[in-house]
Amino acid sequence: MTEFTPEHAAFRASGITATDVAKAASGSYGGAFAVVAQKLDLLPPAEWNERMDRGSRWEETIADLVHIATRYYVVGEQTLCQHRLHGHHRATVDGFLAAMAEASFDDIEAVIESKTRGVEVRPNWPMWSCQVQWQLHTTGLTSALLAEAVIDDSDDTLVALKLHWIDRDEYEIERLVGIAEMLWSHIQAGTLPDPDTATALDSVKAVHATAASGAPSESASKADWVEFAASLGIDTDRLTKPRPLADGTWELPVPRKGALAELLATLDAAPSGKALVADQVDKDGKVVRAKRVTAKELGDAKAALASARDVLPEERKTVAVALEAEAVKEIP
Repeated sequence: MTEFTPEHAAFRASGITATDVAKAASGSYGGAFAVVAQKLDLLPPAEWNERMDRGSRWEETIADLVHIATRYYVVGEQTLCQHRLHGHHRATVDGFLAAMAEASFDDIEAVIESKTRGVEVRPNWPMWSCQVQWQLHTTGLTSALLAEAVIDDSDDTLVALKLHWIDRDEYEIERLVGIAEMLWSHIQAGTLPDPDTATALDSVKAVHATAASGAPSESASKADWVEFAASLGIDTDRLTKPRPLADGTWELPVPRKGALAELLATLDAAPSGKALVADQVDKDGKVVRAKRVTAKELGDAKAALASARDVLPEERKTVAVALEAEAVKEIP
């Protein structure tokens, strides 16, 4: 592994790499949510760190040791690979194994993936195996060697080198292709997948913090808030249109006050200080009767509030307290 050049980084950013699909498949490092958020520039790219630096330092030594142990030469280090039919399926391989030092692609027998880890660090096989299978998918090869080097970080010495031969697994590749296409569809649409792993928590917070920095002021117009909501992927048509009821009134979500109240209010019904959620209003915007909130409505409201927590903290504080205390009762 070497630090990526701008051209190298651009190639990886414009497709789905082995690291991307492995993160999503294993739920590591933020999972699918973090992968898509980075591709959409909602999160900064991963910074070069000590773990990456250790891998870079030991890469050449590992290649030499692999040659001694297997008689294979490591060639084509850090090759950018692209699937012949699916151009957005990409990988950067640590190298290839060949029986001769000067080899063409026809001479290549396997992919090599080098991994380093600390003495007390558990190998991340759920992620490593996905990376290797994706490399076999993009290159069309049938075999790979994963060289696992255990390094004592206190003095930067090799404790053990474990060589794992891995065969191509068509069923696993099919699963990974499905995951990659899911990621790609989100990237193309500019949307984020639902967070599906605990490791995504920090990424979710970071994305919402970035969104909050662009939020309109409290005194902004309703149009500004609607535009901001749309930029976050909120269905503004659904939020700003009331549902007509049989008695001639409408049902709509209206928080107590503030910019979020203005955002959720309809053009024909003004927000009311008495309304919390699922209240009924007449044509003049006056609350005429409070409605008991169902368990589903309460769950939907809490989910919406949770997603807006970092973006609109003051409104969430106002509305969430009322919801948690009153939502399963008649609203006075």
